[in-house]
Amino acid sequence: MEITIKGIDEKEKEKIEDIIKTLIENKDAIKDIIEIVQKLQESGILSAVSGLLEGFEEGFNSIVKPEIMGSVANAMMLVWLIGNLNHQLLFELAQKLPEGMKKATEEFSQAQKEKPSIFKMLKLMKSPEFYAAIKSLHTMIRYISNHTNSQDKK
Repeated sequence: MEITIKGIDEKEKEKIEDIIKTLIENKDAIKDIIEIVQKLQESGILSAVSGLLEGFEEGFNSIVKPEIMGSVANAMMLVWLIGNLNHQLLFELAQKLPEGMKKATEEFSQAQKEKPSIFKMLKLMKSPEFYAAIKSLHTMIRYISNHTNSQDKK
């Protein structure tokens, strides 16, 4: 194949010939790509993608603000945490939590109408639920504290 283009040297001529050979070798694939692009143009998808890309830099810059990135990192950590919870425990909590929150809200409203007393507090503290809640909280804090201290020593 001989191509004559004025003003280019032999090395550039070889590069152009190589490109033309590649086009010829892949003509069917290139035709398919052109047809796909034509269909994207006709359907309006190409214009939509082009519009999205024009605003991409501005949108990207607004997303990478430190407070947004911090929120994204926290959301990822929350998803990781939920993924590592015992499924059965999480399922039971998810079933009971709405009704428990409703009851707690009702009791909170009722408790605001009552006059507080030391005896009511003592009675509440003697309940098995109060003990279980305090014991669970204590266990969790002790575990976190011991685990944090062992991490600091490393």
